[in-house]
Amino acid sequence: MATVNKKLIAALVSINYPDFLELVLPFNTKIFDTIYVITTKEDKKCIDICSKYDNVYSFIVENDTVKKHGNFNKGAIYNKFFDFLNNKDFSDWICLTDSDIIFPPNFRELICDDLDPNNIYSLSRAFCQNENQFKRYLSHINSGKSHNNGVDRRCGPNVNCIGYMQLFKFNNEIKMSESCGHAGKSDHWFVRDFFKQKNFKCLNLKEGAYCVHLGSTGTNWNGRHSSIWNLDDKS
Repeated sequence: MATVNKKLIAALVSINYPDFLELVLPFNTKIFDTIYVITTKEDKKCIDICSKYDNVYSFIVENDTVKKHGNFNKGAIYNKFFDFLNNKDFSDWICLTDSDIIFPPNFRELICDDLDPNNIYSLSRAFCQNENQFKRYLSHINSGKSHNNGVDRRCGPNVNCIGYMQLFKFNNEIKMSESCGHAGKSDHWFVRDFFKQKNFKCLNLKEGAYCVHLGSTGTNWNGRHSSIWNLDDKS
């Protein structure tokens, strides 16, 4: 399989996650050619972090969009971004992710020419659930050890391609459901509506390769509720 040499684009929603965003961008900006960070104009810290990178762009949505039918309408947020892509006549591969996800350093090597444009792809994930675990992870990779070392626990294949990593070929029909006012269902319904119901596949790019997820899962579906990470406060 030949590795794809074309540009890799990622998009993520980051509203009140400057602590995580500041930790993941130094890794992910080395992997993706362009990263769009979807946020609000009130999230000055997020916008400021994005401005430090030449290949990271803030995409602003209004609070009315964020809070449609609830406290955090992930579908409505992404649909505003999808409209932007359609206006640019974008029709290439894109990776949707989260502000607390670090991609493996060899991620580009996993994107090959023979990926089926009808399918959606993901990776398994491992967890650094607190600051101390993240420090352990940093010490491992800084000493030359594998990206997969120093993590707390690992999950199996992301067979449902849930939202922490969704790689797919974009087209002008792509939309997310806006009927759910929190982030717990939009990504599942997106996979169901545009891939599973059309008998397309949800596939892992490579078994044994992991994204690293910072913090706990399922905590912030209604917006940020978890505590802010401060690496200086932990021994």
